Amino acid sequence: MSEGNLLLEEAFMKISKGKSYFGGDSIGYVDIVLGSLLGWVKVIEIMDEMKILDETKTPSLAEWAERFCSDNVVKDIIPQTEKLVGIYRKYLEVKATSIVKVLGTQASPFANRVLIALNVKSVDYEFIQEDMSNKSELLLKSNPVHKKIPVLIHGDNTICESLVIVQYIDETWTNGPSILPSNPLDRAIARFWVAYIDDKWLPLMSDLGKAQGEEAKLEVQEKLQEALVPLEEAFVKCSKGKSFFGGDNIGYIDITLGCILGWIKAIKIMLGIEIFNVTKTPGLVNWGDRFLEDKFVKGAMLEPEKLVEILKLHLAKREANNAN
Repeated sequence: MSEGNLLLEEAFMKISKGKSYFGGDSIGYVDIVLGSLLGWVKVIEIMDEMKILDETKTPSLAEWAERFCSDNVVKDIIPQTEKLVGIYRKYLEVKATSIVKVLGTQASPFANRVLIALNVKSVDYEFIQEDMSNKSELLLKSNPVHKKIPVLIHGDNTICESLVIVQYIDETWTNGPSILPSNPLDRAIARFWVAYIDDKWLPLMSDLGKAQGEEAKLEVQEKLQEALVPLEEAFVKCSKGKSFFGGDNIGYIDITLGCILGWIKAIKIMLGIEIFNVTKTPGLVNWGDRFLEDKFVKGAMLEPEKLVEILKLHLAKREANNAN
């Protein structure tokens, strides 16, 4: 800033030729371009308690600024400093309430739901990676009841539970595609299938992780595949021949089910267990491929290969605990 001011000070001395303005006796091109910023320069000096135009370093420029703002052509156009300060304070207040943070881990499918929903709405956010073996004070403070991820922090507000957060995002940021259907019946149907996924299907994924021995794993695999058949039928009805449950765009059911697709691919790579079966649920297999390639999903979820590494560490840790 100071180096730039010194250059402007030198430019003023040369261009003005000892007169009042860059343009000479009257306000000129350079005066208008630079002078239009002076109102906000004063605001920043007041709000940030810093000196931008320092009369000890750039005396000619400081005197020029005073003359410019007092000129009859200018003084009724540039708003009063007090008014601009008020506008700036309001801007800072709005900015503070619009700050969005997400507490989670990228390996968590539930945190992935939140990130995908924010991407759908084109909301900028800060992702704060949590260590679930050593939970941060921010997490414990933000979710004192369950002490779990994900947590959405929106200004001074905290929202917990992935599906609650997704609905909050959809209702708060109305720009961009809707996540839940606008039609009440379609919305009710979407919520029904989302509850089915979380209450009936996802627990089977947990059972697969706990299963010991090949026979037990195959039994759970069969249950998982059978439990996807109703979702195959739901996809045909909800998508109405389009790419996603939500139609042309990713919707509520897509986000709820799609968040687990990375882990499904990792399980297939690591354990050879196929959950999405092209014979039993061909529509879901194709849907899953489209979902993972969608621009709102890429970057929100870890690649299956990275999840494989996490899965290996988890299995090694479990075997070590069983050995003890």
